[in-house]
Amino acid sequence: MSKKTQKIAVPLISVLLGILLGALVMWAFGYDAIWGYESLFKTAFGSLRSFGEISRAMGPLILIALGFAVASRAGFFNVGLPGQALAGWILAGWFALLYQDKARDIFAWISWPIALFVAIYVGRKFFLYSKAKDKKEKGDSKLYGLSAIAAVLSFAVVAALLQVCISFLPERFLVIFATVLIGLAAGGIVGAIPGILRAYLGTSEVIVTIMMNYIVLFVGNAIIHDAFPKSVMQSVDSSKRVGANAIYQTDWLRSLTSNSRMNIGIFFALIAVVIIWYLLKKTTLGFEIRSVGLNPHASEYAGMSAKRTIILSMIISGALAGLGGVVEGLGTYQNVFVQGGSLSVGFNGMAVSLLAANSPIGILFAAFLFAVLSVGAPGMNVAQIPTELVNIVTASIIFFVSAHYIIERLTGKTVFEWFQNSRKTNKTVKGEN
Repeated sequence: MSKKTQKIAVPLISVLLGILLGALVMWAFGYDAIWGYESLFKTAFGSLRSFGEISRAMGPLILIALGFAVASRAGFFNVGLPGQALAGWILAGWFALLYQDKARDIFAWISWPIALFVAIYVGRKFFLYSKAKDKKEKGDSKLYGLSAIAAVLSFAVVAALLQVCISFLPERFLVIFATVLIGLAAGGIVGAIPGILRAYLGTSEVIVTIMMNYIVLFVGNAIIHDAFPKSVMQSVDSSKRVGANAIYQTDWLRSLTSNSRMNIGIFFALIAVVIIWYLLKKTTLGFEIRSVGLNPHASEYAGMSAKRTIILSMIISGALAGLGGVVEGLGTYQNVFVQGGSLSVGFNGMAVSLLAANSPIGILFAAFLFAVLSVGAPGMNVAQIPTELVNIVTASIIFFVSAHYIIERLTGKTVFEWFQNSRKTNKTVKGEN
């Protein structure tokens, strides 16, 4: 069996075995497993609203799973996804609550530094290109003058274009765009900390990211309690609902899916799948991430900067998780509130990525399965089965997925090769007897 076939077969077999184990547990406790699964799938696929809820659940799962996949490809186990997602949610929610009607003014102010940065970049590139092209040039005064003209022109053009775009774009688009950027930045910063510590000090990213989850959780709760203005708080532990400009749900999606909570987060997730697939498969950075994940020392010997790649991969991982948190917060709950523990969607995103073997395309299907189980779980009450049994099914699936990693690690062979060798050994022993 080819490796590509094995990559598809292992998750499928794991899903089937997980469902079977869940059924055995139901029967062991006296429940009707067939009725339970029938109720689960009827609830998940029984209406347009259910399909909308599945899409709503898939959005954050896909984004967080992609973040875990990028870190895994670089050879790191990013357990800090819940904290990174929460950081994105809190900061984006803070902006949405306080500045949902001022995004245009903020972007208009930010456009000037952006135009200045572009002008400096263009002027420098123009000077270096001109000097390299005309090596006989003795004096640089002429080049300095031309470079200054290029910089001024680029500044004027970029500033004008940005101001025109900002003035014509709807306020809601600008607010949502700002929350996306804030979520990416917040998650990326939280993800960069364990990346920097791993790159320069060799600390375990598992320990650091676990600790970062608690740091973000308690600091985030303190920010909600003490830093959020009283005017945006509904109670001590919860903010008011964000305004219409910052809500990720739309009227046309609600009408399309019978008033479900489906939101534009699913479209962000689909775009991210394409971007991450292209990044990992078609770009130099993606090759470096995969190379460092396989052997950082060989990558250094080949001229790659392992430290740079480690930090970048953790920043990308955290940024995707941060955006996933924004989609979960502003798309599903539409407010910010104190958390009693780490976000469950962060750990579920890790499970989705593990089931998909860190494949961006596979993550789509794995997220769909987890969303179906999540949306369909309440239907098991019809069969008088506790919804917590769905968690047993999910855990069983991850267990069987992990089993093949354990076998490969212990034997150096794939699970299928291990089974084939075991069968050959048994036949040989029987023949000798």
